[in-house]
Amino acid sequence: MVGFLCLFFPPVIAVALTTKLRKENFRYEQYIAFFAIFTVIINGIMFWILSFLFNPHWISAPDVFSTSFSAKYLLLSSILAIISAFVMGNLNKLKSLSADLLKDEETEENEEEEEEDV
Repeated sequence: MVGFLCLFFPPVIAVALTTKLRKENFRYEQYIAFFAIFTVIINGIMFWILSFLFNPHWISAPDVFSTSFSAKYLLLSSILAIISAFVMGNLNKLKSLSADLLKDEETEENEEEEEEDV
């Protein structure tokens, strides 16, 4: 049971923070999509950290989700959830900023073409 909490609670934090940063309400389909994306990202990074940096045989250990391991896992994965939510929010801001810049360039080009026609 603690394993499920470790795997699925940090993505809930990430999705909640992402909705706050985007200042919009997600539909059910968007929530599920973001939850799946954050679950894969956060748990993939955690698996990589545990497997390659610490102990490659951690998953076959008898005390995989002991109390101390679960607390450390939840702490680190919650930090990753917060970081990934901020990264996702910043990517969204960059996307909208670049779209605004492209619109500004297009309007400037159209104005220059209109001036040349006159």
